[in-house]
Amino acid sequence: MQTKIIIKINDDLNNIKSQWESLYCKYNLSVFQSYEWTIAWFKEYGIDHGYHLFIIQFIEKDNIVGIFPLFIDKKKILRFIGDSLSDQCDFLIDYSNIDLYKIAKLFFNIIDEYSKDINAIEFNNLSINNKLIPYFETVKYRESLHFSSNTTSFTRLIKNNQFPYNIKNLNSYVRNELNRIYKKYSNFSNKIFTIADNPFPISTISVLKNIMILNKTRNKKLLNVSFLKIIEYLYNN
Repeated sequence: MQTKIIIKINDDLNNIKSQWESLYCKYNLSVFQSYEWTIAWFKEYGIDHGYHLFIIQFIEKDNIVGIFPLFIDKKKILRFIGDSLSDQCDFLIDYSNIDLYKIAKLFFNIIDEYSKDINAIEFNNLSINNKLIPYFETVKYRESLHFSSNTTSFTRLIKNNQFPYNIKNLNSYVRNELNRIYKKYSNFSNKIFTIADNPFPISTISVLKNIMILNKTRNKKLLNVSFLKIIEYLYNN
C-alpha cells in the first residue's frame, strides 16, 4: 500500500488543524501534543527566533495516519516543536493503521531530500509511550547525520511529601530546578497555586512582572500576553 507524504515547511499551522485534532482526540496524548499548545509555542518562540516549521503529514488512502510536529532551528537541527518547554514530546500517529518500519524509512528518505537544510536530528523529552524510535534505530541513514533521542525521566520518589517532590507528573529535571529555586528564595514568602484551589493567578503574575520590569531585573518582553496565554492553558489543563 503506497503512502503519500505531504511536507509542510512554513509558518502556518492553520491548514492542518482538523487533521491534527482528529489524531489527538483519538489517543490519550499529553497536552503538549495538542494543537493549541504547539501553535502557541511556535508563535511565541519559533517566529522570533527564525525557526522553520517542518511538519510532516503521512496520508494513506486519503486518511491522515501520522503527523510529525517538527521544526528546524538556526543550527539546522530538526527538533520537536515546543521541546524546550514541554514535559513530553511525541509524534501523532494512528498506530492501528500504520506500518512503523515503513514510516521510519520514509522519514529518513525525506531527511536525505533536505540534507542541505538538516545537519542533525535531536528528539528530546520523548514520551515513554513512543513506539517509533526503535524503528528509526533499525533504518540506515547517512553517516554524516547526527541522530539522538532521549525519553522523559519521571521520578517516582516522593521526598517528605513536600513541594516539588509531591507532584508526581513533573519530570526529574523540572522537580530539581523547582527545588533549587524554592531553596534559593526560602527566606521570602511564597504561595503555591493549584487548579483545584485557585483560578489562574493572572493578577499576581502581572504585579510581580511589573515589579521586575520596574526594577530592571527583567526586560519589557517578560511574560507578554501570548506567553501568559500559554501558561494559563497549561495551568487549566
